[in-house]
Amino acid sequence: MEATCRSTRRAILLGAALTAAALVPQPQSAVAATSLPEPAAKALGKVLKAPAEFLKSRQRADGGIKLLAPIRSSRMRLQEAEAALRKQNIYEPDPEIYKEMLSTIRSASLNCYTFEALDNDSIETRASILQRQLKIGDACTFRLIHKNVTNLLTASQDALKQETTTELDNVIRSFQLLDDVVDRARGGDSEAAERIPDVMQFAIAHTSSFEGCIERCLGLPPSNVAARAV
Repeated sequence: MEATCRSTRRAILLGAALTAAALVPQPQSAVAATSLPEPAAKALGKVLKAPAEFLKSRQRADGGIKLLAPIRSSRMRLQEAEAALRKQNIYEPDPEIYKEMLSTIRSASLNCYTFEALDNDSIETRASILQRQLKIGDACTFRLIHKNVTNLLTASQDALKQETTTELDNVIRSFQLLDDVVDRARGGDSEAAERIPDVMQFAIAHTSSFEGCIERCLGLPPSNVAARAV
């Protein structure tokens, strides 16, 4: 799963670079000066004339899986953490469950907020924390996905773009809130522990809603999970 997410993240970063490059106007002289076979020149001309549509078709390939997979993986991790908590004695849960949940939640957050590393955090998580601390680019996969798809929306889709941006903010805030209550529960706060199930559902719902927004931006039919979240 980690290898798949890393591969998907690389694809998303490449897509962002291609989007930026394709949307830059190309001087006619630069195109004319390039010695290409006629078929290749025609193909290049089509790409330069309609970069947005070309990139949209690439994003929609295989049902948009490269962009949607990280979001779905994030939701699945939250559901796994929720299921693990349900197995606990509601009155006397194992204190270690909160530490395990916190690690899972932070992994599911796709590096979208800052936190201190736990003893059981993976190398990838620690590397992402260092990246944020050093301010080396944007480590947040949710934001990268949002940028990839909304940059290609037309002016007539401004309402959808705003909705997607709002849901992006909601997702990140819901993860921060969930992180806070689980961390406080780990420290022995019983009131925070009681709030975890509701806050967990809140985060899962917003993750699903964000997925639905991305699907609509891509022009894809909503998945069953995303449709239920709307």
